[in-house]
Amino acid sequence: MGNIGEGEYGNATRKGYILTGYYDKAVGGTKVYDSNGIALETDYFTNLTYYGNSDLTVYAQWQMISGDVNADNSFNISDVVLLQKWLLAVPDTHIENLEAADLCKDNRLDVFDLCLMKRLLIEEKKI
Repeated sequence: MGNIGEGEYGNATRKGYILTGYYDKAVGGTKVYDSNGIALETDYFTNLTYYGNSDLTVYAQWQMISGDVNADNSFNISDVVLLQKWLLAVPDTHIENLEAADLCKDNRLDVFDLCLMKRLLIEEKKI
């Protein structure tokens, strides 16, 4: 047992999220593999050799991409335009990830989320 091979866990994806790695618990726990499936030096592994006394179950842990309302794994101007259209009730406008749009973390989507989204995008683009 060593690195996770491609096709096993190495290519895991989830729309609107970044894989942070593989852990020995579903929440928290010890990071065992990085997001590329490379084994990390832990109590489980030394020089890619597994030292556990039983099978190791690993859990992918993900981090949501704040502002990525269209779930294309990137926060950019298209997310701002989509939220604005949704707030204006433009027909056939669908937000893929409502949680990513709630930047104010108040469990509702409104113009304050849109303003914060624009501000974050501008700050991100400053040189």
